Amino acid sequence: AHILAVIDSYFNNSDGSGNMFAPSFEGQQRLWRGLLGGEPNAGNLPDVVKVHGTSTPLGDAIELFSVVNVMGRHPFHISAPKSQYGHMLGAAGAVEFVNAVLMLREQTVSPCLNSENLHAELEAFQQESSWQGSREPIAAYRDILPQMPLKKEINRIVCLNY
Repeated sequence: AHILAVIDSYFNNSDGSGNMFAPSFEGQQRLWRGLLGGEPNAGNLPDVVKVHGTSTPLGDAIELFSVVNVMGRHPFHISAPKSQYGHMLGAAGAVEFVNAVLMLREQTVSPCLNSENLHAELEAFQQESSWQGSREPIAAYRDILPQMPLKKEINRIVCLNY
């Protein structure tokens, strides 16, 4: 059999705030650290980070900032398959896993559709004194959010599937 991909770890987490409709920055950071198997290092950083990305203004921003806060600015790209397919509820994890395997096979990052207009100013929550994340606006991360399929060498993908 031809092996297309290997699942080398698994991690399960909730957003951590007790409110399933409002993601928490802290909970998202726990998720990404768990998926990496701890703190990021040269041996566990992905080439692609596949996010939940359901086009909710608060959720997508919190998710982006938590990814960058945990993984830094090394040369990874973010893929958001739900921007292409929508949220398929129970089928979402399976479809997104297939998408990740196809990204590996084709060596192409799936795009983050509908991400043309990124905020050039800080989000309201970033202006709160208690905010511990990035002080840059979402537009500062344009380079890691491809709007078209992007060819690149892909050896490792960290997936958030649900």
